[in-house]
Amino acid sequence: MSDKVNFGVAERQGEPAGAGRRPGAEGGLGRIKERLDKVRALIQEPEFLEGRGLSNGVNIRIFCYEPENEMVVRHFVNQMETDQSLDCRLKICNLYKTFLSIICLHIWRAANDDYGQSP
Repeated sequence: MSDKVNFGVAERQGEPAGAGRRPGAEGGLGRIKERLDKVRALIQEPEFLEGRGLSNGVNIRIFCYEPENEMVVRHFVNQMETDQSLDCRLKICNLYKTFLSIICLHIWRAANDDYGQSP
């Protein structure tokens, strides 16, 4: 994890564990925009682009945020996907949609198995 961008719990340094807030729960529209700006800066750094650090492989980051910031984050992600000025090509994965499709596939297979049909 880069020391320049905090992705959750590490942001609340000095706060007692279990202080009643979720990761990324520090509020305010200005704060989420500040965090998103740090993400934009992070993905432009040579260490990130060259895959140095972490496991010296594909750089994967998970960004925690409050549900009320969903539309701000979606707008940011949409802008990033189409931003031609970036020095990299982003691959955005929506984990919610990924897991939902896996669950739906398992439900479909189970329903067809009950009727003696194969997928």
